[in-house]
Amino acid sequence: MRIDTRWGASEADRRRYAEELVALAPDVILASNSGATLALQAATSTVPIVFANVTDPVAAGFVDSLARPGGNATGFTLFEYGMSAKWLELLKEIAPLVTRAAVIREGSNPAGIGQFAAIQSVAPSNGVQVHHRARQQRDRARRWHLSAFPKQRLDRDGEWIAGK
Repeated sequence: MRIDTRWGASEADRRRYAEELVALAPDVILASNSGATLALQAATSTVPIVFANVTDPVAAGFVDSLARPGGNATGFTLFEYGMSAKWLELLKEIAPLVTRAAVIREGSNPAGIGQFAAIQSVAPSNGVQVHHRARQQRDRARRWHLSAFPKQRLDRDGEWIAGK
C-alpha cells in the first residue's frame, strides 16, 4: 500500500494538490474536508473520493443524497440533522407553553440549512412556529448572544423573549 499526502492551506494549493494526486492514478482519495473535496471533484470524475468532516455533502453538491451518493464521491458528515429536531422537542418538554421559537445561526455556516430543515420538520407536530434568524458576522453574533440572554422569560403568547 502506498499513501501520498498533501495539505493545502489555500484554495490554490488545494486545486494544485488535487491535480497532483489525481495524476498519480490512485485507487481512492481521502479528502479531509469540504475544501479538499471540492478541489478533488473539480480534478476528477472517475477516481473515487471518500470525504470526512464535511458539513452537508448534499447541500454542497458533493453527492446526490446520503443514501445514494452517485458520482465518484461518498463519505462521512459532521452532523446528524435529526439531532437538531430533538432540540425543539426538548425545548417543548422543558417549556410547554412555547408556541414560537427563533432559530439563530451563523449565516455562512452550511450546517445551519440542514439543521433548520430538521427543526422545521418537527415544528408542526410540536405546535411551534419556527422563525429563522441568520447572523452573518461572527463579531455581531457574539455581541448579540452576550447581550440577548441575560434574562429569559415567556411572553403572553408563549414565545421566549430576552430582557435587558
